[in-house]
Amino acid sequence: IISQSLGLTPHAEDGLSEIDCGELEGRDDAYSWGRYERVYDRWLKAEWDARFVGGESLREAYNRFADVLSKAAYDENALLVTHGGVTRSVVPRLCVNAAALQRVSGLITTGLVVLSVYDPGRYSCESWNLKEHLN
Repeated sequence: IISQSLGLTPHAEDGLSEIDCGELEGRDDAYSWGRYERVYDRWLKAEWDARFVGGESLREAYNRFADVLSKAAYDENALLVTHGGVTRSVVPRLCVNAAALQRVSGLITTGLVVLSVYDPGRYSCESWNLKEHLN
């Protein structure tokens, strides 16, 4: 929908996928949600080696996301469509103003995050969870 509206050709990048929750994938029982939340809370506290059993660690999620972001040209605008969990846990760690993002809320579906390049591999978060386009 976005590519048609903007006249862009989409390009899939696996690095923008949602968190790999390993053995919790597809589970929706209370016990599994509790296990997910315990690991995810550790991610939000920047515990880099916290890992979902059979899934990925924060460090692995960060590396794959940062790799995709590094492919975007620094002197052009890029639109990356991704998922809320990985965005909320990884993007603040890529930003020089991460302290301001310590207690960011989750992202609504189609909420926008705007980053600008600070220097190679580091960004400034200009906006978090914009939703004006939904009006």
